[in-house]
Amino acid sequence: MRKRHFMTTVFAFLLTVLFTSPVWAQTDDVVKPGDSLQKFAFLYFNDLHGALEPRTKKKKVNGKKLKYEVYGVARMAAMVKQIRAANENHNIPTYLVNAGDFIQGSLLSNLSKGAIEAEVFNRMGLSFYTMGNHELDFGPDNLLNLLHLIKASCVTANYKIRNQPVGKVLIKTVNGIKMGVAGLVAAQDFSLEIPKVDPTFLKNGSVEDEFKKAREIVSDFKKKGVDLVVFVNHLGLENDKKLAKAVEGIDIIIGGDSHTAIEGCEMVKNPNNQTCIVQAGAEGQYLGHLEVSLQNGKPNSFHAELIPLDETVTPDPGISRYIQSKKNEMERQYGRIIAQNDCRLEGRKHTIREQETNLGDFVTDILKDHFRVDVAIYNSGGIRASLAKGPVTIGDIMAALPFPTNRTHLLKLTGKELMTVLNYNATQVGKGGFLQVSGISFILEPNIGVQQVKIDGMPLNPEQIYTVVTNSYVATGGDGYKMLDKVPEDRREYESNPTPIVINYIEKHYGASKHISYCASKNRIILVK
Repeated sequence: MRKRHFMTTVFAFLLTVLFTSPVWAQTDDVVKPGDSLQKFAFLYFNDLHGALEPRTKKKKVNGKKLKYEVYGVARMAAMVKQIRAANENHNIPTYLVNAGDFIQGSLLSNLSKGAIEAEVFNRMGLSFYTMGNHELDFGPDNLLNLLHLIKASCVTANYKIRNQPVGKVLIKTVNGIKMGVAGLVAAQDFSLEIPKVDPTFLKNGSVEDEFKKAREIVSDFKKKGVDLVVFVNHLGLENDKKLAKAVEGIDIIIGGDSHTAIEGCEMVKNPNNQTCIVQAGAEGQYLGHLEVSLQNGKPNSFHAELIPLDETVTPDPGISRYIQSKKNEMERQYGRIIAQNDCRLEGRKHTIREQETNLGDFVTDILKDHFRVDVAIYNSGGIRASLAKGPVTIGDIMAALPFPTNRTHLLKLTGKELMTVLNYNATQVGKGGFLQVSGISFILEPNIGVQQVKIDGMPLNPEQIYTVVTNSYVATGGDGYKMLDKVPEDRREYESNPTPIVINYIEKHYGASKHISYCASKNRIILVK
């Protein structure tokens, strides 16, 4: 960050302290002679989702559109270094904290399965972190490998793999203050009811109720004389607020999962304490900065701000070089062009989870044709990126379909069973469980059900057996499709991961110079609004 921007930030900080009560919350405004005062600082980020590289944006200057770069972990590293140095001059301990879902979201991240993030975290001096549901996207063994690669302590306290805790609760004594740190994930996300994790990865894991576990931890902290209780959670803002109300004694919650950019603290009051909840949006747009003051060993005031990682922040050169070297490796390996796209194929989260898209049609058409089945279905949460107009590379497909551990399942379903799937799909509009389809059409009324279902142009027959292809996440009950997990083995076949199938199909049927012409969706799903 340039000097002028730093002074602006300091000035804004002072104005906030003086005039903004929601950001600066105090339990005792009076500092008496002889009182001891201590300060702790927390730099926090969450839901990075593999956003390692900067993004290019445009703005108008004197009528001209100029490109400029924002975000990226190199900017975050530079800001962390700057704030740490300033705090060291004032003897303020500073902790860098991540609240989960740091992988899954970019090809660079996915190809390394989080190893690049681990190296960046080590270089930045991460202090402690919690896992998110996406840290299991590449399986439990990969998560265990990440825990080994990251030097900082994982504090996730309510999840185990093969009966071994993923994280550990910490108690640190600094400047005479005892600080207790623990982390939580949402039990529902790791259960077989409506999991946010591939159900096949949950067989070796177990999760405890986050409220019950929090009460146990806080009680233990108090018995051990902990002065400052900090939770690093991947629960989402609303669940963090419920936790703060239900469990007295939590001073700070650094949260994630809901991608909420909280300006200042979200304060939750209890009869005997108040909790400051912070969260820093997603994908590295902000670095959160929380400063807590303790008077005579008790939290007295909180000040939090979001620091934009915009074009005014100069990236850390070492981190920039490291990311670029990894990007160069990736492009050498996966930059081969396999087709040309006539139009953009839509895979953005806020669109593909709301409606049928041309990318959803393209992917499901390929799977239907390759396996020569009646119907193909694919959850929109399994499609993670759009395909731009122009050259299509192997890497582009891997970014759009980034789950290498996801197998393909071939199922035999009765028409009645297929109707059950489609009616459940009606509850998934706007969610990752919303299905993209091929070989089938229907009218869908959100949260109600479907009607006028046709397969290959003919009305669905409840008694007929249909062949259906999908991915293992859906086929084993992910996103709540529990009815598919119940399909017996004699009506189920297993094939390889769908991503290489799609890549090979495109190479065979299109080739580097041929064009993909999916400029509009096929109107297979008619949404009733």
